[in-house]
Amino acid sequence: MQNAAAGSSAAWPSRPGMANWPGNDSVRREWMSENMPPVVGPREYQASVDGQVTVSSEKLDIEGAYVAWHTQRHKTSECLRPPTAAHQFVLYCSDEEKGEYRYNDRAWQPYAKRRHQWFIAPAFENRIMWRWRQTESPGLVCRFHLSPHLLEQAASLHLDRAVHRVRLKHRMNIEDALLTEVAFELRDELQQIGDRARSSRYSRALINTFAYRVIKAYADSAGIDSLPAGSRLTDSRKARLEAFIDRHLDQPLTIDDLCREVWLSKYHFCRLFKATYGETPRKFVQRRRIDEACRLLRETERPVTDIALTTGWSGNSGFSRCFKSHTGVTPSEYRRGLL
Repeated sequence: MQNAAAGSSAAWPSRPGMANWPGNDSVRREWMSENMPPVVGPREYQASVDGQVTVSSEKLDIEGAYVAWHTQRHKTSECLRPPTAAHQFVLYCSDEEKGEYRYNDRAWQPYAKRRHQWFIAPAFENRIMWRWRQTESPGLVCRFHLSPHLLEQAASLHLDRAVHRVRLKHRMNIEDALLTEVAFELRDELQQIGDRARSSRYSRALINTFAYRVIKAYADSAGIDSLPAGSRLTDSRKARLEAFIDRHLDQPLTIDDLCREVWLSKYHFCRLFKATYGETPRKFVQRRRIDEACRLLRETERPVTDIALTTGWSGNSGFSRCFKSHTGVTPSEYRRGLL
């Protein structure tokens, strides 16, 4: 197995007027944003890839992940690919390909890719140029784009602790039977989905399996950072969680449901939730239900029993007791007070 030199945390290239790129992650990323082409999303990136997409996950619109199988010409004199906001994992599926490549204006390096070998390109640091690339026949490539956030979620589940950063290294010529099997299984699944309105759960499960394997086998353990003490839910997790709760107010909601939605273990979820909202998840959901019930009592003429069912209670008596404990009045008294 042959690896590309220089990981993302070391051996940054020299630039005119600078001895080295900044060492701090946030400073380095800011420097890159000012001195390198802007990062792009997976669909914009696809526009820079020669060949035709044969199957992709675009119709599924899986948050944090995009997968595409595409052809590429068997001979290319030179091509430049922009950096992406997602980590890239690329599987080569054709005859041996030879050429030269370089990341982020580093020195050119020769390479040879063989059938069913992967290379890994970390997010934000994966501007790449290829030249003199040639194969005996047109190639076929599978490309996974996984967001840093998705890998952080996978690491949180795999390690059973809240993770806020996962660092990967540039790697070439990886042979990994599990990743390859997942890629082909996902291709078959995506081909079957076609235009039909079919559940995407299996495709999501395959992508999660892929992410777990990456965390286990290829993440830099020194770059997997846990959340410090006193941490709270991020704004994106808060928004996702609150939207999920509001969509399911009429259904039973368990701690497991909430943990899965934001990809946290029960221990870390409950700790972060209490630090963020100042109350337990159960009390928060209950208060959210009462807030929605108050809105329906104010803005509609629906019967109290109907509102109770809509906001997650199985009966009128339990709803009335809980409503009164929060507002000081029964639902009927609340509505009469508005007249």
